[in-house]
This record gives sequence, C-alpha cells and structure tokens, in this order.
Amino acid sequence: IDSHRPNSHDALVRAWSTADDARAPRYIEQPLQTALPEVLAEGRPTLVLACHACAHLTEQIVAICAAAKADFCVMPCCQRPPTSVKTAMHELKIPSTVAMDLVMVGRCQQLGYEVHLKLVDEKITPQNRLICGRWTGESGGGSVHRSFEQSPGGLSIVEQMNRRLDSADKRGGQQRRRVAGHRR
Repeated sequence: IDSHRPNSHDALVRAWSTADDARAPRYIEQPLQTALPEVLAEGRPTLVLACHACAHLTEQIVAICAAAKADFCVMPCCQRPPTSVKTAMHELKIPSTVAMDLVMVGRCQQLGYEVHLKLVDEKITPQNRLICGRWTGESGGGSVHRSFEQSPGGLSIVEQMNRRLDSADKRGGQQRRRVAGHRR
C-alpha cells in the first residue's frame, strides 16, 4: 500500500509467488490511512510489513493494526524523539533510534501486542531494526523477544523468505541478496 508503486514491487511478487496466488503480495496504490483498514477488514489472515516506515507511518501502521487486531512487522526510520525522550537518551547515553524503539515497544505492549525485536545485517540497510507485534489482546502484559518465533513447520520467517527467494531465483535466473541476520 502506497500512493506510488515502487519499481521493486514486481521482483517482490515473483519472490513470494507460490502455487497459491491468493498468498502472493498485492499492491494497492492508495493512501495508507484508507487502504490498510480496508484490507484488514477483509478478514483474511494478514501480516502487515513496512520497510523504512518513517516515524509517523510506523505509528499509523501500529494504530491501524491494533484497531483490527492484526500482526505487524515494521522497520522504523526517521524517528524524532520528543524532549522528554531526548533527556532520558542523554542521561542513559543511548542512541535516539534505540530510545524511540523502546517507546514504540511500550506502546505496542499497551495496545495488546507481544513484541519481537530483530536486527538484520547492516549491509542490507543501516535502518536495520525490526519491531514485530503479535496480537494477544493482553494490554500492558506482553513480553519482548529478541528473535522471531518458529513457524509450525520449524522454519523462521527469515528462512521461509530465503526459500521463496531462492525458488524465485531458480525460476527467473536472477541473483539477489539473501535475507540475513537469523541464527537459531
């Protein structure tokens, strides 16, 4: 979902395509604020992914997902801490990105999410922090984890993505970089 379709969309669709076209990513060229609630209202199982979501977009995505009780994984960027957070940052000597991620973790827990934090290889992107929320409905009591849960088949989300990307490479004969950063 975005107002402008990126060139990378077609490669993403090829990488995630399976025999089940209903699971392939689709692109909706509309503003996030109207399109995401509509998609989530369809009732299909959906994981909302956002890469390099500027601070205001990360907050909007989390709020929309919470209203729909949907899971999400966001890679925030362009975070600007308010004065109260800046003071704590300086006192604790932590980077603003870490401070703002901790603020977002607290918000997500208050909204009823179990939160998973993950770092991907900085070679892929310097904005390499993922905040993933799994809806539990337990306000304020969710836990925070440092790695993704294993899927029922025993493969992590990263491993599943790499297998799909490998399969797409074989079909298309293209080279690409693996999703990195996961270790069991």
